Amino acid sequence: GTLPVVLERIADAREREARIRAKLWSAMLYPAFLVATAMIAVFVMLGLVVPNFKTLILNARVDVPPETAFIIALSDGLLANGTHLAVALSGLILALVLFSRTPAFRRAINGLLSGLPVVGNLMRLNMNIRFCGGLGTLLRCGVELPRALTLTRDLFHDQKLGPVIQDAYETLRKGQDFTVPLEASGLFQPVAVSMLRVGQETGDLATAVQRITTMTEDRFEVTVQRVFAVLEPAIILLVSLFVAAIIVSIIGAVISVNDLVV
Repeated sequence: GTLPVVLERIADAREREARIRAKLWSAMLYPAFLVATAMIAVFVMLGLVVPNFKTLILNARVDVPPETAFIIALSDGLLANGTHLAVALSGLILALVLFSRTPAFRRAINGLLSGLPVVGNLMRLNMNIRFCGGLGTLLRCGVELPRALTLTRDLFHDQKLGPVIQDAYETLRKGQDFTVPLEASGLFQPVAVSMLRVGQETGDLATAVQRITTMTEDRFEVTVQRVFAVLEPAIILLVSLFVAAIIVSIIGAVISVNDLVV
């Protein structure tokens, strides 16, 4: 008899997930544009600019500096194998798209990414939001905690959190504190585990989970803003250094040619 309330809470949870996803994609848009622009700039330098200077430098019969020889070799490799590289890159992207649908591949990728310093922290925060959001929705709809844990576990069957939730369920069945496996996993913030424990002890677990969700969402948004605020200038700096290295190496060789002529 609580279907209207259940549907409203499900809609709120979906809106919350869509809002977080939209913010994440919006934050990734500009860095992705920078990376794409950087790749195009490098390919243009190696494919069009360097070959024009290559003939001048080699015909002058001067000693080519090692860094210039390296840039010329990169340019020659790109021009000679450009088609093969494009086909290989397209095949790799297609393979990743196909394998990403398999649970084993997703588990492997999630395990790899979760070990990275910044990305791993964002993934853990996202898992916390999804876990607490789903668990809180079920609890507020009147679902008992054991059943709510089993339903929430199915959301993470291909991630590290799935077995942890299963351990929490088994611990709860034994009459013990279900937050112990959550704390031991290292996937949850200590304050979140403490709030879950207090909510269970006071009989108001649904409210505690809701507050954890709100708190974790705020932290996730702040973390995303900080990460991309640092990432954008870092990408610009790296691209500028690489392009500058190409220009300096070529200009250095051209100056050597002019000195020889003089």
